[in-house]
Amino acid sequence: RVEEERDRFAALMSELSQGVLVCNADGRILLYNPRAAALLAPPAGSAARGDYKPLGLGRSVLALLDRNQVAHALDVIQQQLDHVDRPHARFVVSVANGALLRVLVVPFLGAERRVAGMVFTFDDVSGLVGREAQSLRLLQSLATGMRAPAANLRAAAENIAAYPDMPVGQRIQFIDIAVAESRV
Repeated sequence: RVEEERDRFAALMSELSQGVLVCNADGRILLYNPRAAALLAPPAGSAARGDYKPLGLGRSVLALLDRNQVAHALDVIQQQLDHVDRPHARFVVSVANGALLRVLVVPFLGAERRVAGMVFTFDDVSGLVGREAQSLRLLQSLATGMRAPAANLRAAAENIAAYPDMPVGQRIQFIDIAVAESRV
């Protein structure tokens, strides 16, 4: 019956678009889906050199994810156990193949609400971070491009306001500057 349930769970997990990895309380991998295998796949050439610890049943999740981030997530979950109905932790981690993954860790609880194991779900956010960096560069470029016209517009307006008795020719020059800079 347990094998039947495990097979049903594995079939369900294989259809998910997120990577899913299930571990026991010691961090040993019990189950994972194809998406997790793809997200945690070795970088090109590293498997041949033997310097990559592959994803596999019985292996430690700590060989794949940053030990400190996993430990911190588990600490957060332990603190939540007495106060939260559904304890969980989130973090973002860079993995060996260069992907940037958003990780959600949810414990499954045994007797007396003790952590019996953990479910890790993964989403690749590498592209999202790249797009956000590109958007930030664009915003910085726009801000830099607007700084000089805004300063000139302000200076012209301040001069017109500060010197109401200025000669008409000078006033027209400042008005022309304000008009020109406001069109940028």
